Amino acid sequence: MSLNLEKHLNPTKKYVKKKKEFVKCSSTKDLMKLRVERLMEHPEREYALPEPPAEAKQPKVLEFNPNIHGSNAGAGSGEFHVYRAERRREERRQKWLEDKERKQEEEVEFTEKEKQLKQEQESKTAKNRAKRQKAKMRKLQARVEADKAKKAQAALLSEPAGPALPPAKQAKRES
Repeated sequence: MSLNLEKHLNPTKKYVKKKKEFVKCSSTKDLMKLRVERLMEHPEREYALPEPPAEAKQPKVLEFNPNIHGSNAGAGSGEFHVYRAERRREERRQKWLEDKERKQEEEVEFTEKEKQLKQEQESKTAKNRAKRQKAKMRKLQARVEADKAKKAQAALLSEPAGPALPPAKQAKRES
């Protein structure tokens, strides 16, 4: 039975299936742009994003290879393939150990560099903070001194100039 029940329930209505247009992408950039546009046509949908690939699966590598033969061990024609396989396994093991060591060294270098950059950034921030605080204090000090000067000047202007006259002479002067 068809899943499109509406088509079967309403046979008078003609349904036209939309044809998807073929888009030729000339570059990977165009292909990614097209994919993003298609995703954005229905933003309400939930899409499962693929998980980033985990570390490449390492073949079964032993920390210690017990059957290491010298180059003479493969001298016989019947033992040649066994020798080559052992040699390949040993080379793979050596490569795996070197990669493991290299990754650890890179990780240590990265953490050291990150710590150093963070410390430099914090010291620079602290220096700038001190500079801002110093400028702020200078402004505040200047404002306080300006206020004191204004108050002193206002006090001088409010005081009468010259010696005070007796009340009788002052009344005479005002009239």
